[in-house]
Amino acid sequence: MADPVQEFQLADLTGVDRSKPLRRVLDGLANGLTPKEIARREDEIAEFSGLGEFIDDSIKTYSSGMYGRLGFAVALSMESGILLIDEALSAGDAAFAEQAEAKIKDLMSKESAITLVSHGLGNVQEMATRVLWLDRGKMMQIDDPETVVDAYTGFVKVGTSPMVMDQQ
Repeated sequence: MADPVQEFQLADLTGVDRSKPLRRVLDGLANGLTPKEIARREDEIAEFSGLGEFIDDSIKTYSSGMYGRLGFAVALSMESGILLIDEALSAGDAAFAEQAEAKIKDLMSKESAITLVSHGLGNVQEMATRVLWLDRGKMMQIDDPETVVDAYTGFVKVGTSPMVMDQQ
């Protein structure tokens, strides 16, 4: 359970302040990165998030989409080779989703391990190479995307209309 005092204190941070712990993490983990390279990553976070001048505003004024965009940008900057994405493609507008999808595809081409948690069946079919379908914590199926999405849509009896396939 989150500490309400800590949550309140975090809410007073700006987007720039929120990404500063990244500098300390990268200082310790980034094997040989120079301070300039670390600072560049902070600039890349601000740029990728697309928050513009709002990056300097208190995050308590951010919408959930703005907060999600900032979190996704911070996660991408870590370059760990492993990325867990939980509905991040639904954060922000269509332009941000397109930018995020392009970045994920770039990471996939570099053989990064990516776990995408999504109800966006179109995203799953387009981006996944293997799909694990869970229902209430129980593994229902693991297979190629088309096979699992077909089984899932049959199970929930929703069909494959564009609206169903694009939900996020």
